[in-house]
Amino acid sequence: MTTIPAALRGGPGQGLTPRRADPDRGRRALEFAVAAALCVAIGMRYPRYDDILFAAAASAIIAPLWLSTLRRYQGAATMLLLGLLAIVSGLLITGFAAGDHVVSSYLATMNSARIAGILLSVGALLWARSIIGTPRMASLYGLGMVFGLPFGASFETNPWKFGLSVPIAILLLGLSWWAGRRWLDIVLLIALSLISAANDSRSAAAMFLMAAAIITMQRIPVARGRAHAWWALGRMAIVGYLVFLLAQAAILEGYLGTSTEERSEAQIEASGSLILGGRPELGATVSLLLHQPGGYGSGSAPSMTDVLVAKSGMSSLGYDPNNGYVERYMFSPGFEVHSIIGDVWILFGVVGLVWLLVTVGFALFGVSSRLTDRRISGLELFLGIRTVWDLFFSPLPSSLVTMTLFFAVVLVNRARATPPASRSAGDRPAGPPLPFTPLGSPS
Repeated sequence: MTTIPAALRGGPGQGLTPRRADPDRGRRALEFAVAAALCVAIGMRYPRYDDILFAAAASAIIAPLWLSTLRRYQGAATMLLLGLLAIVSGLLITGFAAGDHVVSSYLATMNSARIAGILLSVGALLWARSIIGTPRMASLYGLGMVFGLPFGASFETNPWKFGLSVPIAILLLGLSWWAGRRWLDIVLLIALSLISAANDSRSAAAMFLMAAAIITMQRIPVARGRAHAWWALGRMAIVGYLVFLLAQAAILEGYLGTSTEERSEAQIEASGSLILGGRPELGATVSLLLHQPGGYGSGSAPSMTDVLVAKSGMSSLGYDPNNGYVERYMFSPGFEVHSIIGDVWILFGVVGLVWLLVTVGFALFGVSSRLTDRRISGLELFLGIRTVWDLFFSPLPSSLVTMTLFFAVVLVNRARATPPASRSAGDRPAGPPLPFTPLGSPS
């Protein structure tokens, strides 16, 4: 007769002892679902950068959940406090500028909402990161960006450059990070660089190539020992400069097409630099801030004097500003100088600039830590490179979605209880398992 082990016998009439149910399973499953849905919802606002109120409202509703999470991440609370002060600063400067500028309540509301959207979205994403892990959070955010493409992407001219490249890159690199395949990061980054180069997206091609080069370097064995974190950023800057020289040489040799070569040669001839020739708005930014270093205010409309000051700065770079672009784009209806630093300084003053630089500093420290530990992902690198570029050469509105994800992904988790291999997969601390394990995710 077969004997049933004592550990499996129950009382009279009970048979096998049932496994005790997990009382927290339902709550954790609900948290997981809410966090996943929130990531998709916030990502879907891309590229409709004016339509940020939904993401901000959704994040504000669950603020009681994520406010306590901020203390886990280095710099998160500081970012929130300084950001709120920047919004107030922009409104105060607007009031002071009312004597010689037209004040617009629409501009004040929209510009303030953009900063508030970053603050609220990063807070909500950090909470989601603590629930589902960083790679899952980033992948779902990218999925939301792809879902949002039919509602606002520009497919009329160069669909890859102006619509598809960033959402597809974030989704694919997020999934690669989730799968934990470093070689797949390299393959994807090289493929994205080639596609961007073929579609006249010079800066994006260089960013993907730079990220691929750094990821490849991370795989080369080195002597043991931890280098200084900031030296890692220095090496990253050196690689970036070498990639820029390589890309510029390829362009001028005609490898990226005749039209790209001719346009680049004209830009270099006009200003002496490919970067300055392609971004004459830098001249306007410098002139405006020298004219009024304290900023102009988040609700101030540009005056004719402001337009003339900006045009003089652009002319100094060899650019002809009398072509309608300045009046139609840069100063209608508000200020837009095509750089995050310039936009934030002009709209929110020195306080806004301090908020931006401090927050970016915390984020870059996170990147340097991951570089030093040799566990950085392709997505983290791409977002870091993209954000540094956008600081100088891209407008704040169109950079909101990538900058928000960058801050949410790389801010350092203060908890160091788990080993680096576990932390690279996500931030969920050791403890009871998730209610279920998604395909390809670490348990």
